[in-house]
Amino acid sequence: MKTKGLLLKNFIRNFLFQPFAFAMIISSPSILFGQEKTEEKNPASTSIHYQATTVSQWAGNFNSPYVGSQSFLPQQNGMTISATYFYAHKLSKNTEFVVNPEMAGGAGLSGVYGIGSFTNAEAMRTGQKAPFVYVARAFVKHNFPLSSEMVWQDDAANTVAGYIPKERLSLIVGKFALTDYFDGNSISHDGRTQFFNWSIGTQGAYDFAADNKAYTQGILAEVVKEKWKLRYAITQLSLVPNGLEFNYNVTQAFHQVIELEKPISIVAGRPGVIRALFYATANKYGVFTEAMTEGIAKPFDSLRNNVHF
Repeated sequence: MKTKGLLLKNFIRNFLFQPFAFAMIISSPSILFGQEKTEEKNPASTSIHYQATTVSQWAGNFNSPYVGSQSFLPQQNGMTISATYFYAHKLSKNTEFVVNPEMAGGAGLSGVYGIGSFTNAEAMRTGQKAPFVYVARAFVKHNFPLSSEMVWQDDAANTVAGYIPKERLSLIVGKFALTDYFDGNSISHDGRTQFFNWSIGTQGAYDFAADNKAYTQGILAEVVKEKWKLRYAITQLSLVPNGLEFNYNVTQAFHQVIELEKPISIVAGRPGVIRALFYATANKYGVFTEAMTEGIAKPFDSLRNNVHF
């Protein structure tokens, strides 16, 4: 009987308890290996990124009751290409320098005429199909701390990984794109990686300052608080519409924009945001009623100074 009792105990220990213990170890690996250590984040001094986009479009045959020099034409195709080198470097704890050499070329359908909101946000009226190189962005950014608490900023295009003040006043001076900071939309805001249409990429009603490659020069200030953000910018306009040269007479031609942003919770705790944007542009503008009365389009130089809201 003693022998049978020992055999029964060994059976329970070897064939029942051990698998149970093994299952406990598998389901709780921290018992064996200890708790996983939190990875330390090391700030960087430089950020380098590269991005290239090619867009090819075509139009089939269709009938039109009229055809003019700026009409959208049937039976055509077009292609654009762009490539940007994003370089950012920390000059000090709160100061960064950013420069973006860029190459672009190609042509949009019908010379980007004939459609109110064009189908390719990469197609500009450059008048130059061969790719050429220029400086897209070149600016200095400085953060003025408004709180002692710091938050981590991940590495990204034109962003150096590191800690920045949670609440801050950011000042940017140089050349940049207003759409980098205003009228943001996480779903459709980049014609290179999201929707191509001009008016879907930004508000169709927001006529932001830009040269023919969508960049401008000026000063931008952004206040970042825990429950809201406020941005303001004053920038230059092109010397002539869709031109590459800027008008340095800021007493006659300039663009101002201000935007208030407040995060909200929309449905079932999902994050959302409300933005209110206002802008005013002072430049030479034509009057629509005068153009209709006279029946001709006036040259840009003969237009009068006015403010556009």
